[in-house]
Amino acid sequence: MNSYSIRLACVGAVIGVLTLTAAALGGAGNKTPAAKKTPPASAVSAQAGEGLQELAQTEDRSVSVMLPTVLLALRADPALDWSGLTLCGPEEQDTAAVTLDADGDASLGPLCAGRYSLRKDGVLLGEFVLNENASVAIASGRLWTDGELLYLEKDIPSEAELRLTLTARGYYSFLLESEEGVSRAGAVFIPDTAAWDPGGVFLRTLRFPGLPAGKYRVLCGGRTVAEIVTKRGEVSAVELRLGGD
Repeated sequence: MNSYSIRLACVGAVIGVLTLTAAALGGAGNKTPAAKKTPPASAVSAQAGEGLQELAQTEDRSVSVMLPTVLLALRADPALDWSGLTLCGPEEQDTAAVTLDADGDASLGPLCAGRYSLRKDGVLLGEFVLNENASVAIASGRLWTDGELLYLEKDIPSEAELRLTLTARGYYSFLLESEEGVSRAGAVFIPDTAAWDPGGVFLRTLRFPGLPAGKYRVLCGGRTVAEIVTKRGEVSAVELRLGGD
């Protein structure tokens, strides 16, 4: 072999080594991570089922924690016979006996918000709706409410409603009186900062629930300003314009 052939062989060997090195370096720099093995479909379904079960249990716990219960005060005439009194929940099969104390008071609950009814010996006396803040929104039949207490009457009560047009700010005291000696008081206060309603007046409504049906005098500031006749189970209204004029 001559020197020219030896030089070509050496150059070819060097090129071959460089080619192998470059290929090795390129493979190391562009190495693709091994693909993760996909678990069988049955394993995925099992894991998803366990996750949904845990989520459902968590939601159930959250719901049970988020449902508040409150106590509601019931008041009735202690001179009447209230034996056989039961409270029925939103589901009719949910019933509980109600016992009044010597003053005619009872504490109902703890109760969740919802619609309830009171029955005596199975006969419906009335229904009411209890809010989460323990206020009573609706009462019917022989029940009525001032928003806080629930009252049970001997007969279905009536309600008087004063629809007031007030022409001046200030304090207005009202009293309803019947010839039988029933009286109810109420008041409306219009502060100096109160904005006028359309027409330059103050429009207000004052309600007197739980009244025995009958005729009542309406007094404002000790002066008779109207008469109103209420009917059993109904709302009777009278319109009044009062103020500086």
